[in-house]
Amino acid sequence: MPSIEGLDPTLQTVGTLIFVAVVAIFSAWSLVFGRKKPQPETKEFSVAGQLADMGPVKELIEQTGLLMQQQVRTNLVLERLAAAAETAVAGYQADREEQDREEEVERRVAERLAEEGVTRRRAPRKTE
Repeated sequence: MPSIEGLDPTLQTVGTLIFVAVVAIFSAWSLVFGRKKPQPETKEFSVAGQLADMGPVKELIEQTGLLMQQQVRTNLVLERLAAAAETAVAGYQADREEQDREEEVERRVAERLAEEGVTRRRAPRKTE
Protein backbone atom coordinates (compact mmCIF):
# COMPACT_ATOMS: atom_id res chain seq x y z
CA MET A 1 0.00 0.00 0.00
CA PRO A 2 1.33 3.34 -0.89
CA SER A 3 1.83 5.71 1.96
CA ILE A 4 0.19 9.06 1.82
CA GLU A 5 2.51 11.74 2.73
CA GLY A 6 1.38 15.32 3.34
CA LEU A 7 2.55 18.39 1.58
CA ASP A 8 6.07 19.49 1.60
CA PRO A 9 6.78 21.32 4.89
CA THR A 10 7.71 24.46 2.97
CA LEU A 11 4.35 24.49 1.17
CA GLN A 12 2.56 23.89 4.46
CA THR A 13 4.25 26.93 5.96
CA VAL A 14 3.43 29.11 2.96
CA GLY A 15 -0.21 27.87 2.96
CA THR A 16 -0.57 28.58 6.65
CA LEU A 17 0.83 32.10 6.21
CA ILE A 18 -1.56 32.79 3.31
CA PHE A 19 -4.50 31.49 5.37
CA VAL A 20 -3.55 33.67 8.35
CA ALA A 21 -3.15 36.70 6.04
CA VAL A 22 -6.56 36.13 4.46
CA VAL A 23 -8.21 35.79 7.89
CA ALA A 24 -6.45 38.95 9.10
CA ILE A 25 -7.54 40.93 6.03
CA PHE A 26 -11.14 39.70 6.37
CA SER A 27 -11.16 40.59 10.08
CA ALA A 28 -9.81 44.07 9.38
CA TRP A 29 -12.37 44.56 6.61
CA SER A 30 -15.20 43.48 8.93
CA LEU A 31 -13.92 45.70 11.70
CA VAL A 32 -13.76 48.83 9.52
CA PHE A 33 -16.73 48.45 7.18
CA GLY A 34 -18.91 45.94 8.94
CA ARG A 35 -19.90 47.97 11.99
CA LYS A 36 -23.49 49.03 12.31
CA LYS A 37 -24.16 52.66 12.94
CA PRO A 38 -25.28 53.26 16.49
CA GLN A 39 -29.03 53.83 16.66
CA PRO A 40 -30.63 56.00 19.29
CA GLU A 41 -32.12 54.06 22.12
CA THR A 42 -35.87 54.02 22.41
CA LYS A 43 -37.18 53.49 25.85
CA GLU A 44 -40.65 52.09 26.20
CA PHE A 45 -42.52 52.32 29.44
CA SER A 46 -43.74 49.13 30.91
CA VAL A 47 -47.18 49.16 32.42
CA ALA A 48 -46.15 47.63 35.73
CA GLY A 49 -43.08 49.64 36.64
CA GLN A 50 -42.40 52.99 35.12
CA LEU A 51 -45.97 54.18 34.53
CA ALA A 52 -46.47 54.14 38.28
CA ASP A 53 -43.89 56.94 38.50
CA MET A 54 -45.64 58.97 35.84
CA GLY A 55 -48.46 60.45 37.90
CA PRO A 56 -48.71 63.73 35.94
CA VAL A 57 -48.98 61.87 32.64
CA LYS A 58 -51.72 59.64 34.05
CA GLU A 59 -53.57 62.70 35.32
CA LEU A 60 -53.27 64.38 31.92
CA ILE A 61 -54.64 61.29 30.20
CA GLU A 62 -57.57 61.16 32.64
CA GLN A 63 -58.31 64.87 32.09
CA THR A 64 -58.20 64.33 28.33
CA GLY A 65 -60.69 61.49 28.66
CA LEU A 66 -63.01 63.69 30.72
CA LEU A 67 -62.77 66.47 28.15
CA MET A 68 -63.64 64.04 25.38
CA GLN A 69 -66.73 62.91 27.32
CA GLN A 70 -67.78 66.54 27.80
CA GLN A 71 -67.34 67.22 24.09
CA VAL A 72 -69.51 64.22 23.21
CA ARG A 73 -72.22 65.41 25.60
CA THR A 74 -72.03 68.93 24.19
CA ASN A 75 -72.32 67.61 20.64
CA LEU A 76 -75.43 65.61 21.60
CA VAL A 77 -77.04 68.68 23.17
CA LEU A 78 -76.17 70.79 20.13
CA GLU A 79 -77.74 68.20 17.82
CA ARG A 80 -80.94 68.24 19.89
CA LEU A 81 -80.94 72.03 19.89
CA ALA A 82 -80.49 72.10 16.10
CA ALA A 83 -83.39 69.67 15.65
CA ALA A 84 -85.61 71.83 17.89
CA ALA A 85 -84.60 74.96 15.97
CA GLU A 86 -85.45 73.28 12.66
CA THR A 87 -88.87 72.32 14.04
CA ALA A 88 -89.47 75.89 15.22
CA VAL A 89 -88.43 77.32 11.85
CA ALA A 90 -90.73 74.89 10.02
CA GLY A 91 -93.63 75.91 12.30
CA TYR A 92 -92.93 79.61 11.75
CA GLN A 93 -92.78 79.10 7.98
CA ALA A 94 -96.12 77.25 8.02
CA ASP A 95 -97.72 80.07 10.06
CA ARG A 96 -96.28 82.69 7.73
CA GLU A 97 -97.54 80.83 4.64
CA GLU A 98 -101.01 80.57 6.19
CA GLN A 99 -101.00 84.27 6.99
CA ASP A 100 -99.92 85.09 3.41
CA ARG A 101 -102.78 82.93 2.04
CA GLU A 102 -105.30 84.68 4.28
CA GLU A 103 -104.05 88.10 3.15
CA GLU A 104 -104.27 87.01 -0.50
CA VAL A 105 -107.86 85.78 -0.01
CA GLU A 106 -108.83 89.04 1.71
CA ARG A 107 -107.25 91.05 -1.13
CA ARG A 108 -109.11 89.05 -3.81
CA VAL A 109 -112.42 89.39 -1.96
CA ALA A 110 -111.86 93.14 -1.65
CA GLU A 111 -111.06 93.39 -5.39
CA ARG A 112 -114.22 91.47 -6.35
CA LEU A 113 -116.37 93.52 -4.10
CA ALA A 114 -114.82 96.68 -5.54
CA GLU A 115 -115.56 95.45 -9.08
CA GLU A 116 -119.17 94.76 -8.16
CA GLY A 117 -119.46 98.11 -6.44
CA VAL A 118 -120.37 96.69 -3.08
CA THR A 119 -118.70 98.04 -0.04
CA ARG A 120 -117.85 95.67 2.65
CA ARG A 121 -119.76 96.06 5.85
CA ARG A 122 -118.34 95.15 9.13
CA ALA A 123 -120.46 93.65 11.83
CA PRO A 124 -121.18 96.11 14.61
CA ARG A 125 -119.28 95.60 17.77
CA LYS A 126 -121.12 94.57 20.82
CA THR A 127 -120.63 96.79 23.78
CA GLU A 128 -121.56 95.70 27.19
